[in-house]
Amino acid sequence: MPGKIKTILAIRFSALGDAAMTIPVMQQVLAAQPDLEIVFVSNRNWEALCRDIPRLHFYPAELKGAHKGLKGLYRLFREIRKVHRIDAVADLHNVLRSKVVRTLFRLTGVPVRSIDKGRDEKRRSHGKKTKNCGS
Repeated sequence: MPGKIKTILAIRFSALGDAAMTIPVMQQVLAAQPDLEIVFVSNRNWEALCRDIPRLHFYPAELKGAHKGLKGLYRLFREIRKVHRIDAVADLHNVLRSKVVRTLFRLTGVPVRSIDKGRDEKRRSHGKKTKNCGS
């Protein structure tokens, strides 16, 4: 349906600098895609980074409080779904916590994508063994 707003959940649970560098990228994506909204879930302390950016909605993650552990991440997933209709998930961190949240969305049929941090390539370039799951 033309003109229908799509909502992407962007996940980045990390330090201020890492979260801050994703904001300009999300701004550019929003500028290029007028039919898009982004819900940015990150450390609750980084909310000010998203103020006054149209169609960028901040959702605070309390990873040392209400959203701690598996039960907390499940709670975070449920809370987000209650407030926002998520059409796709972009895992911009690709760590255990973000993998749990993205998997919960995937199980409900939401398309999910994650960044490739090149960990295997880094290990190989430093002569370290790579993890080999399933082989």
